[in-house]
Parts: sequence; structure tokens; C-alpha cells
Amino acid sequence: MNRPLLLCLSLFLCLTIFTVEAGYGQDRESPSKSRFLRWSYLDAADWVETTNRKRLLRTAGFVAALVPLSLLDEEVSEAAMDWNRGLFGDFLHIANETGSLTAPLIPTGIFLVSLTTDDAKFQDAAFTSLQAIIYTNVISFTVKSFIGRARPEDGKGAHHFAPFSELDASFPSGHTATAFAILLPWAVYYPHMVTYGLLVIGGGAAVARLQRQKHWLTDVLAGGTLGVSMAYWLSRKHQERRSNMSVAPTVGPGSVGLTMQVTF
Repeated sequence: MNRPLLLCLSLFLCLTIFTVEAGYGQDRESPSKSRFLRWSYLDAADWVETTNRKRLLRTAGFVAALVPLSLLDEEVSEAAMDWNRGLFGDFLHIANETGSLTAPLIPTGIFLVSLTTDDAKFQDAAFTSLQAIIYTNVISFTVKSFIGRARPEDGKGAHHFAPFSELDASFPSGHTATAFAILLPWAVYYPHMVTYGLLVIGGGAAVARLQRQKHWLTDVLAGGTLGVSMAYWLSRKHQERRSNMSVAPTVGPGSVGLTMQVTF
């Protein structure tokens, strides 16, 4: 395992400790862990069902905004080659690992750790982080194949497209999408200056992809938006499911009534 990944693991270990401490005393009565199995397929169905005209229009508007920005792609790509210097270059090297193929091992480990606790909030945040990666990458890989955009390192230019090509897969940036998908749920579940600061790492992953000539500016913008959008939607969806009220009849010596339980 290389040094940057070890540093990333240390960062997520610190995050784990922070979130456990922040959630101490909250949601200590953990509901059934079978909810994660239900969420894994119910969320996919909900996402398809809620893809209405409004969401499609927002997506089309975002893509349309990327078209004029693509005129800056080659200029930014050329400038980015000089960004790998000093401490900033070291930061980019580390941030790049948060979007790598081995990055999902980190949230997987945190989720497994969370299952040994009774902290439902911690469990939900860890599962959402892992699930967001899966959903985001399914969409990312599908779009990559359909668009077939050449990478900067290919030397074909920013406007070379070969749909359904196995070699051309620049748009959107999967690294950037993965990094934000991992990090954002923690900021939603545990809003704090520390978790907000973690999003800087996602930005670093985006800049690293530019510097390494793996993606264009519009690639990382699209990837970041995809990762943030999916992670935020899943986080809010899970929080809504956890905020529910149940009413049950109670019968006692000489009394009959109702018990209302509200879960947050």
C-alpha cells in the first residue's frame, strides 16, 4: 500500500473517531440493520421514480452550461501541468487517492466498524457514504461509455468524441465523483467545520485529475456535481426514513392507551 493511501486511511480513521464522539449519546438504540438491505434497492427505485421533468431540465441546463466552458478546457489543461509543486503537489497526490479504485475500501471498513456499535446515525452515515460511491460510479461509467470523450493525455483535443469507445472515457471524472460521494454524507450527517473542511479534499482530487492530464475542466465539474448530488440526495432520503413516527396500542392493569414513538 503506498504512502498517500496510508495517509488517506489515517484521515478517515480520524473522521471515524470524530463522528463517533460527535454522535455519542444520540441514536444509541440502533434499529434493525436489515434497513441497509432495503435501502440498497429501494433508493434505486425511488431515484428512477423521482426522475421527473424538473430534474431532467436541471440536468439539461447544467450540461448546456458546460458547453461554453469547454472552450476553456485546453487552456486550463495546459496551465494545470505546472501545479504539481511543493506542498500543494503533495496535497494533490494524496487527494487523488480518494477517488482511486481502492478508495471504496475505506468507507467499506468504516461501515463494518459502525455495525459493531449501537449508534444508528454513525451507521447510516457510513452506509450512505459507501452507497453513494456505488450509485455514482454506475452512472459515471454509463455516461463515460456513451460520451466517449478523449482524455487530455491522448493528445486528441478537448472536442474529440468516440461514443462507446473503450479507450476514450474522460467525461465525467469518476475520480472526482467518487471523492465527493465518499466525503459529502459526513458533512450532511455531522455538519461541522471539520467535516465541511473534508470537502477540500474532493476539490483537491478534481485539481489532481487536471494536473495529471487525465481530465478536462468540464469533466471534473461534471464529476463533482454528480458525486455531490447523489450523496446529498441519498443522505436526505435516509434521514427522512429515519425521521418517522409510530403509534402502538398499550394495555396495562386497569388502563388502555396508545404509545407514540418518534424517531429522529
